[in-house]
Amino acid sequence: ERTEAEPGYRTHSMSGELLSVSIVEDGSAGKCDARCGVDWSLDENRQAAQKEIRARFGQRVGLSFYDMAAPTECRVPADIVDRVLSKSIAAPLLVIDGELRIAGYFDIRMMCDTIQAALEMRGE
Repeated sequence: ERTEAEPGYRTHSMSGELLSVSIVEDGSAGKCDARCGVDWSLDENRQAAQKEIRARFGQRVGLSFYDMAAPTECRVPADIVDRVLSKSIAAPLLVIDGELRIAGYFDIRMMCDTIQAALEMRGE
């Protein structure tokens, strides 16, 4: 399952491109019983992330959710998926424009701070 900005939206950024943000989880992995971080498989957490991104960044950012347990739908670079499967990095992942930015548990604030940094690096 994934959610992303509606097709046809373009930004007024210097690059003119939508910043592509993906949250990738591994639904086949066990969940942390100690409430280690945001459970991105829950709709309420996905909706809260969408709402915060829209409030902070408007239409400049497209957010997608992927589960590596459904590899046919996972549009994340294969090398990143391979690193998770080989256990060299831990899911969930935050991937921005195809680049791994966070591996392991993160919350909405950390995600937004990382998005802000990515926009600034693009000159926005």
